Amino acid sequence: MMTGKQVADGSDSAVSPEQLARWFLLAALAHLRRENWQQVSDSDLEAQLEDALVAEFVADSSARRSLLTVLRDQRFLQRLPEFARHRDPARGILADSTLAYERACQLLERHKLVSTGGRQTDGPAGESRAASQAPESIVQRRAARRAVARSAGPELHPLPRGKSDDRQSQMSDEEYARLEEALSQAPQEPLPPASRFALNEERISLLAGLLAGLLLFVLVWWFLL
Repeated sequence: MMTGKQVADGSDSAVSPEQLARWFLLAALAHLRRENWQQVSDSDLEAQLEDALVAEFVADSSARRSLLTVLRDQRFLQRLPEFARHRDPARGILADSTLAYERACQLLERHKLVSTGGRQTDGPAGESRAASQAPESIVQRRAARRAVARSAGPELHPLPRGKSDDRQSQMSDEEYARLEEALSQAPQEPLPPASRFALNEERISLLAGLLAGLLLFVLVWWFLL
């Protein structure tokens, strides 16, 4: 079984892509399962299954190139690396946004070694689920408070109208009828001088217009003759 020291030192031969793939896959599996594995020997996977995972991972040329780039720093080969949003070689932390990590997760899920529920719930998926559930619960609580407030409030009834109100409204109608009758019987006042002057001015302007029209007619008739 390969150890971290053998991978880092390259004992007996150069570290092969298969060894790096085994190292990386088990690190990803430990991260997704939240295991505290330090070496590949801490894994409970069968050797045959490990070999199948490694062969399938290395067969992907894009994943293999990304793997060689990710593990080029020897500090990640001292112990199984961890994964987080940002890369930190001093602490042995790899970024979880690389192509190699994405393909490793897909491969482990395809072999049913991890499930969607096995991923960290504090990531974007967990945040989106919490965000989708939070507004609904808030709306429900507000609706419940409104229902309680309406049920707890005093029931209001209109006050019955007394006889004094009817008498007052009846007297008001009678007074209004008397006032209307008095206004209709009152003599109409003559128009003020200003109104009479306006009427006379309108008559004069109308007469002048008629005379001008008549004069124009006579002139036209004269020229035609």
